[in-house]
Amino acid sequence: IVKGGSFTDIANAVKYATSGATITLADDIELDERITVKNKAVTIDLNGKTITAAETFTSQCGAILVDSEGDLTIDDTSVNKTGGIDVYSETLDEDESAPIWGAIAVYPVNGHTAKLTVNAGEYKANYYAIVGSGNCTTEDRIEITINDGKFESPDGYGMYLPHVGITTINKGTFIAKDCAIEIRAGELSIKDGQFESTATEFSCS
Repeated sequence: IVKGGSFTDIANAVKYATSGATITLADDIELDERITVKNKAVTIDLNGKTITAAETFTSQCGAILVDSEGDLTIDDTSVNKTGGIDVYSETLDEDESAPIWGAIAVYPVNGHTAKLTVNAGEYKANYYAIVGSGNCTTEDRIEITINDGKFESPDGYGMYLPHVGITTINKGTFIAKDCAIEIRAGELSIKDGQFESTATEFSCS
């Protein structure tokens, strides 16, 4: 599953990678558990492959979690750049909750930082393609940089930014039901991109 190593499980490949490592996918992957990037810098090269979630996947936070002092870069060096993370569920629970909230969650805690850079790929989840932590304090800090990619949420937000930090969008396509991007704290800089909401009305609580 992972090129250049003996790992067949991407969660363990990331867990045991040294800081600065690049993990390149060799096949499509179905996750049984969340991928967590913590206390290190890691690059995931999608290589044209897609990450999905198994029915047994139970974490509602995100398919990938960038935790305290984590620094994640996602790229796709394939020719057609068709890789991505797709954890969208056609079937919701009785209370209309999705098995997984977001494709990528950035959640540092207790005065730590977390960084996410996305250079390419397609990301789809029910509520958030990318989501930050609303529990961040002024000591916590999240930095998100989007250089390109497609971010889609049929039931929610392309990107939800409730946290302290800086988000920079250099390019990308954001398509969501409620709002392409919602920011409630921090700073947002948009240089280019396409943004679309499919909602017929908007209410802010």
